[in-house]
Amino acid sequence: EHRPQAFPELQGFDHLMQQLTALIKEEHDFKTCVIDSISKLDIILGNELRRKEGKDNLAQCGGGFGGGFEIIAGQHQTVRRAAAAMQRRGMHVVFLAHADVETLKIPDADDYMRWTLRMGHKKSLPPYVEDVDVVGFLTLEKFVKGEDGRVKRAVSTGDRELICHAVASN
Repeated sequence: EHRPQAFPELQGFDHLMQQLTALIKEEHDFKTCVIDSISKLDIILGNELRRKEGKDNLAQCGGGFGGGFEIIAGQHQTVRRAAAAMQRRGMHVVFLAHADVETLKIPDADDYMRWTLRMGHKKSLPPYVEDVDVVGFLTLEKFVKGEDGRVKRAVSTGDRELICHAVASN
């Protein structure tokens, strides 16, 4: 019997799937599963695939032509399906990610920047942003100070705010 551990250090995709499968199939008292973070998971999966195939980069893996990105995206999809199975069992599943900034180039508007999840390739994003209950962005609450022609600067009290609605910047 494989008992899921609280806070196990991830050894790779198979290890993660053993942990998630135990949470799905075995008796336990856990109510919530938090994967912190999918950004780091993406790096671990990529490193593991490159090491297994003896390649320098993911684009060369999986037969080349970006096949490695497809493999990693498939693994993320498998993790997301496991999360759905845990939810059916009554558990809450939370995925944390690091943020990056991307520039959107829209044909009929000026380019602008917005926040996105930090992942190695965009193909790995859909499992975590499509068909989910909440995508939130945690940020420091900021205020801009400066008057009478002085240079304005952002300041914060250290309080954080969770943004759970669409705004142009996320």
